[in-house]
Amino acid sequence: MIISCVAMYIAYLSYSKTNAKHKVEIVTATITENGETKNGIVISVKNSSPTTTMHLTSLAILHRYKERTPIGKIKYVLKYYRQYYSYGFATSSYCHKKSKDLQKPLESYKSHELFISNDELEEIMKHCHSKDKQIRASVQDQLWRNSYSNIFDCKEIL
Repeated sequence: MIISCVAMYIAYLSYSKTNAKHKVEIVTATITENGETKNGIVISVKNSSPTTTMHLTSLAILHRYKERTPIGKIKYVLKYYRQYYSYGFATSSYCHKKSKDLQKPLESYKSHELFISNDELEEIMKHCHSKDKQIRASVQDQLWRNSYSNIFDCKEIL
């Protein structure tokens, strides 16, 4: 019995070290291209797995489409019990234009960054029907595993 428990623990440790783990972050940024300074955000996708290469397939930018209510969240969780973290968010059509930049292998301990200017953010926010000017980024790999960033408030930069 003890040997089987130890074997299961070793199998768990080996799986957890080889399983691809990716993290998505949104931060404000300023870049200079051809002498012109642009303000905006950077979406950073990081592979924190020590051994596994990730193959990214898509990037989605989500924006708020309706106000959040406690009863609405409970209904949403009961209907989509595995997708509670996307309550109140809708996918922007902008995500398909830039996601081709990320469709390449992501080696272990490497990252990809995608810059989105304030003008492009304002275009995304035109479809936002909520008072909260909030966005999230979602990245999907080839095994359909999604990672979501924290909620980013765009009021301060727009």
